[in-house]
Amino acid sequence: MKYFRAVSLALAFLLPLLVSASPVEFSFKLKRTDGNPFARQVWAEVSAPDGRTLLLPAFLSATDTWSVRTRASAIGSYQLGAVKETTGEGLILREAKTLGSGKFNAKRTASPRGNIGIDPSNPRRFAFADGTPYVPLGANLAWPEGPREAFFNTSFAQFQRTGLNWSRIWMSHWGGTNLDWTQEDLAPSPPTGSIHPRVANLWDSIVESAEEHGVYFQMVFQHHGQWSTGANANWQFNPWNVANGGFLKSPVAFFSDPQARTLTKLKYRYIVARWGYSTSIMAWELFNEAMWTDARNGTPADNAAIAAWHDEMADYVRSVDVHHHLVTTSDDYLDQPLYRKMDYYQPHLYASHLLPSARSIEPAAPSLDRPVFYGEAGEDNDPRITDGPKLGGALTLPTIWSSLMADTAAPAQYWYTTDALRQGLLPQFATLARYFRDNGLDRRADLAPFSAVVESAEQLPLVLQPALNWRQCAGPTLSVRSTAGSRPGWR
Repeated sequence: MKYFRAVSLALAFLLPLLVSASPVEFSFKLKRTDGNPFARQVWAEVSAPDGRTLLLPAFLSATDTWSVRTRASAIGSYQLGAVKETTGEGLILREAKTLGSGKFNAKRTASPRGNIGIDPSNPRRFAFADGTPYVPLGANLAWPEGPREAFFNTSFAQFQRTGLNWSRIWMSHWGGTNLDWTQEDLAPSPPTGSIHPRVANLWDSIVESAEEHGVYFQMVFQHHGQWSTGANANWQFNPWNVANGGFLKSPVAFFSDPQARTLTKLKYRYIVARWGYSTSIMAWELFNEAMWTDARNGTPADNAAIAAWHDEMADYVRSVDVHHHLVTTSDDYLDQPLYRKMDYYQPHLYASHLLPSARSIEPAAPSLDRPVFYGEAGEDNDPRITDGPKLGGALTLPTIWSSLMADTAAPAQYWYTTDALRQGLLPQFATLARYFRDNGLDRRADLAPFSAVVESAEQLPLVLQPALNWRQCAGPTLSVRSTAGSRPGWR
């Protein structure tokens, strides 16, 4: 692994030459203990050249071997210090055998902008740690198509050329990116409570490639299908399902079962320990579309459990993330208590009339206390065009242009990115990036949305088409008779 490399960060709104760095990494061996080694909560101290001493979570990287990673925040010497472990007796010192010298001399630093966080001058916007505004503009790369590593490398390179600076990647078993539930081509899923090393290595390459190409992404820990018997159900294949030799009798139990919560925390600890150094991770996204899980569609007690789970996991992730990444989840209903401890809101958009819908959030964005933007947007439900024009991008760019004029923290992020890549549509996104950059919209806090009224002699029918997310519904045909006192211009 190369430790430092200079890259051109092709942000849609920034465009300077920045330096990205792979982690400062130390490894050491510990005496073996009984039980699951992935369940051990090992920590290591690392002293930095600026005088700070970081207590970092360590992750199991080989048999009896642990590693710690941090970013090169300053030029100079980094040194591995004491190794500790959280046990029933508290945090105790462990005797460790350092692999290598235990020292690392950093000649370059990681991105001087630091992590993406909430803008301290505007709680409904994002900014880097150095205060530079950040406006996400990109598209979803939820799972790979074809060779996994090559897919992300190629896609990120296209993002960089186009001026896109954001993406969103799921941990999915069919995509080969779920650490503890794998596709058959990666061999059987690992034992409960452990991590598949090939998947972890893939994520190393994803994170490194994102840094190299100036892409910031949301790492999505869970998706709704894992814990659903309805929408996109994967529960029947879930290794935690008792029917498959697991320990959960229903997907609803995932949010309250003590063993499930413990194992989930250990997995999240591993994720933060291994990739938390990276500034390319915009946020840890706990769940994709929580509203489609059985628990969110269950009893009030089930809903309370999923909200409590989000509280617990957000607190836990923050407790082990010394680099303080944002934490979010996605659910279309922003009044849900599961958003209590999230840093920003993340609804999705699959409306029957995309252009006006892309400019609206319910409740209205200015009334919210934190950033909000559509993390997915797709033209599934528009009744006016067929699949051919949809694949051709008839509504892709208009939807994003429309959302660009909304009072949200970012434009809507396109969902069908692989289709856009195949159709050669991605270069069209460059016009959005240039428009935003050249007009300095990320620095224009004085702007407010408005609706222009345009009248034309040509009239089109108003089509009312019910829809719910990506599910188009068959609706009634309404005949509205024009009356003598009707509003002028309406039909």
